[in-house]
Amino acid sequence: MNQVEIENRLLYEIHNLSVEKLEKTLEFVLSLKNSVNFSIRLFPSKEFEEIENPYYNAESGIVEDKEMFYGRDEFIEKIANAIQWSRSTQSKCVAIFGQKRVGKSSILFHLKHKLQEQNNLILDIGNIGSLLDEHAPVPFLYQILWSILRELRYAIEDQEDEGLPPLNLVFPEEKDFYQHSSPLMCFKNTFDAYKRKSTKLNEWRILRTVLLIDEFSYIYRWIVSGHISDSFMENWKALLQENYFSAVLVGQDVMPKFKQQFPNEFGTTQDERVSYLREEDARRLIDEPIRIGGREGESRYREKAIDLIFELTAGSPFYIQIICNRLVEYMNRKRARLVTDSDVKQVKNELIRGVNALSIDKFDNLINSGDTSEDAIKDEDVLNVLTEIAKNEQTGSCSRNSIICETEIPIDVILDDLVKRDIVECQNMQYYQIQVGLFREWLIANR
Repeated sequence: MNQVEIENRLLYEIHNLSVEKLEKTLEFVLSLKNSVNFSIRLFPSKEFEEIENPYYNAESGIVEDKEMFYGRDEFIEKIANAIQWSRSTQSKCVAIFGQKRVGKSSILFHLKHKLQEQNNLILDIGNIGSLLDEHAPVPFLYQILWSILRELRYAIEDQEDEGLPPLNLVFPEEKDFYQHSSPLMCFKNTFDAYKRKSTKLNEWRILRTVLLIDEFSYIYRWIVSGHISDSFMENWKALLQENYFSAVLVGQDVMPKFKQQFPNEFGTTQDERVSYLREEDARRLIDEPIRIGGREGESRYREKAIDLIFELTAGSPFYIQIICNRLVEYMNRKRARLVTDSDVKQVKNELIRGVNALSIDKFDNLINSGDTSEDAIKDEDVLNVLTEIAKNEQTGSCSRNSIICETEIPIDVILDDLVKRDIVECQNMQYYQIQVGLFREWLIANR
């Protein structure tokens, strides 16, 4: 019996159902469940309405849509309050770090709007990677100082456009700034002038200035590679001590190592690590966006389909959206209204095998921390260890004694790093399990 014949048989049975036939029909369905590994539609395909795909931009970066941004409100509230409650005479620096693609840039986007609601003057210089010009005739420090001044000017203009009294502050032009005998002093003079004028006006006095920088851990990469001097961090600390602004710095999982190299410069920074979504939030992200009739409607998921997706993703919003994006495409292609275990398994198989399988770059956030220094753990070493864990996990958790492979540095050092970065979970100090099940199965199929 093919799928169409099975569906027609079920439709016939349901439409002509009687009490006497109920037991027979249930037996028929249960027999199918044990012998057939595909989903069954219990409604005519002509009644199918295409499912709108809210996950279509799963790999495009920042999640700006508030309705698709799950599970981070408490995190954002905590950081916003830390800045708001700090004394007005003392700046606050918060470092947000975690795996690549865990949602840090999306958090920064929504944090910016939260801070704006709390009467903060936001200086958002974006991804710091776009600022470094290796061929520029001026040091990187001056490049970033100019970017901060530019954002200050724009932020003041926006506030004045919204009705705040003009400050009549004079800003240097870019050429004049770079040609100044001391660009650092020019920067300080401009900020001092802003502080002096803003404190004289009630409407401006209540505004705190907050600097937002994404991918701040690139600084460590550039220091290690010699593109910028490590004296940059001394200047950075001095700027924070001037209390010109509070700062929110976002970086990858190499940030703890960055801080270890510059403990004095990061001495007062508040650390906030971002990890996977809590299970309840992950389930909401899987379920709510495609409910029948809207977010308050009936769930499309049946059996343990949501459980399977959670097991495959460990609550990673990146992998949830990848799977759900492919799942919606699959359901529309098959004209299926409800999602079953078999649908999820089919989509998982397409993601790990065949022409539409995910490439290894979709897992680079799980492989490396963003560390490019000479003593960084090599990707191939990490993959060798993870592959051993994945293969041994097929019969349960992988014991430490089962991890046997060639690596340049000790396996225990690699395992410790993987545990710290939430890639691997360790139980009883000796049993290991890869958290993202999709990655585990991809390794088994492709390594």
